[in-house]
Amino acid sequence: MADEKRATQDLGDLPGLIAQADEETMPGATAQAKVERVLALLGGLNTVVRPGDTVLLKPNFVAPFPQAATDLGMVAAVAEAVRAVGGRPVVAESAGFEFDTAGTFRLLGVSEWAKEAGVPLLNLDDGPYAKVPAGMKLYGALEISRCALEADAVLNLPKLKRHSFTRVTLGIKNLMGFLNRDSRRLLHAFGLERGLAALARIVQPELTILDALTVTARAVYGETEPLGIVAAGRDVVAMDYYGCHLLGEDPQRIAHIREAERHGLGTSEYQVIGGRELERSGFPGLADLGSLKEWLYRLFFRAMYVADLPYARVFPKRSLIPAIHYWLGLRPHLEKRLCNRCGVCVEVCPMDAVDVQAQKVVAARCMHLRCLRCVSACPQQAIYLRGWRR
Repeated sequence: MADEKRATQDLGDLPGLIAQADEETMPGATAQAKVERVLALLGGLNTVVRPGDTVLLKPNFVAPFPQAATDLGMVAAVAEAVRAVGGRPVVAESAGFEFDTAGTFRLLGVSEWAKEAGVPLLNLDDGPYAKVPAGMKLYGALEISRCALEADAVLNLPKLKRHSFTRVTLGIKNLMGFLNRDSRRLLHAFGLERGLAALARIVQPELTILDALTVTARAVYGETEPLGIVAAGRDVVAMDYYGCHLLGEDPQRIAHIREAERHGLGTSEYQVIGGRELERSGFPGLADLGSLKEWLYRLFFRAMYVADLPYARVFPKRSLIPAIHYWLGLRPHLEKRLCNRCGVCVEVCPMDAVDVQAQKVVAARCMHLRCLRCVSACPQQAIYLRGWRR
C-alpha cells in the first residue's frame, strides 16, 4: 500500500527514492515488465517526459559483448515507454576508447533493432560537440555531445559492473560516453574522478534506470552472474550508492561518486521501494588484489593516457590505447599447426582481421573491436585467447 501511495506523488518530491523490480517480487518477468513496474512505482514516465519532447536514451554499449552492455530489451522497453507518453526516443552512445562504435552497434544487434523500431540511433563519435566550461583549471572546457545538451530529457541507462580503474561503472560513469575522445583522454590523464563529477554537473539526467539483470566483474571482459534487478530513480548519486551496495563496494571509496555528492549533485540517503534490498554480490574485483597492485595498475592506466596525449597531437584521429589494450589484454591468437584454412573464422569476423592464407590474425584490424567471435567459431580450436587476463 505504501508503494502505491508513493506512486501518486511527483518524482521530484522524493529525493533518493529508488524503485526496484526483482526476481523475488516478479519471478520470471521480462526486462520490459520490470521496466514498466519501476516506472509505475515512481509515478509514471509522464512526470519527466512531456508530449513532443526529444528524449535521449544513454545506454552502456561499451563493447560488442551483450554481458557487458545494457540489456537491449530494457532499452527497447524504455523507448516504448517514452513513446507511450508522447515523447520521441533517441538512442545515443560512443563505445569504449579502444572499440569501434559502429561495429559495436552492429554486433550487439542495436543497429538492426533501431532500424526495425524506427528509433534514431546516434553514433556520438560522429559529433557534433560543444565546448562547455568545466570549472576546472586542468581541463578548461569539456567537449560534450550537442544532443546531450539540447535534448528535452536525458534518461541514463547504465549497466551494473565493476571497473578496473574507477572500481564501479554505474550512472555517473555512464555519462562519459557523451564526451569526445580528446576530452576522455584528458580526464583519464589528469583526474578522472573530478572530471566525471564536472560532467555530471553539466549533463544531469532526469532519470537513471539501472540494468542489474546481471552483474559483471569487469567493464568488458569479465564473468557475470544473474541478479534479475531493474531499478530506477531521479537522483544519480543515490542510484550509484545503491549500485555500490549491490556490488559490495563502499561508495565512499569511489572517488567520482564522493566528488559528485560533495558538489551537491545528489544524496547518499536512499530508500528502496517495490522489493527487498538485496545483499552484496560476491564478485571480487581488482580492488581486492591488494593496495600495492591496485596502486600500480592505476598508475599504469593513467600513464597510458598521458603518453597518448602527444601521440594524438602528432597523429590526429589516432590513439595508442587500442594497441596497448590489445597486446597487454585479451586477444585472439591463431596457431598455424592447428589451422586447416577452412575459412570459418573469416566468415564471422566483422573486421576482416583474419588472414587465412598467412594463417594469422591481423592485429591492426582486430584491435579496434576484439569481438573474439573467431575463438568460439573455429572448429579446429586453432584460435585461442592470449593475454594476462585470460
